[in-house]
Amino acid sequence: MKKIQTISSGLIMVALLLCNLPVISAQPGREATSPEQVPLITVINDMEHRFDVRFNYNATLLKGKKIAAPDKSGFSKDNIEQELNRYLAPLGLVCQKIGGKLYVVKADIADISVRGTVTDSAGTVIPGVVVRVKVRSAAL
Repeated sequence: MKKIQTISSGLIMVALLLCNLPVISAQPGREATSPEQVPLITVINDMEHRFDVRFNYNATLLKGKKIAAPDKSGFSKDNIEQELNRYLAPLGLVCQKIGGKLYVVKADIADISVRGTVTDSAGTVIPGVVVRVKVRSAAL
């Protein structure tokens, strides 16, 4: 009988210890390591207000795009372009300071590939055509 009481007391102590430990478990439908995703346009608007800067971008290009919620403490007026590009690169976008308080968010042209056939007005294929992309400073 004394042996059973000792075992019971031991099990109760283990149970109490386990109850006081922080429980780490996966929540259904949510990865433990995935950061919160927020709309990119919301992040840009927040940065405009926090740092008194302006961003030029094509709203259609950014529509529906989300990024991991940025660590706001990592941003300062001096590193907006560098820090924002860390979040934009996976989306094929780039931020570029074009002067003073003005930034442009645009498609990273290096990631765009164009394929197709060039034809004349009659629909005849024109062989050996080279297509050049005119680079412009406005958002694509």
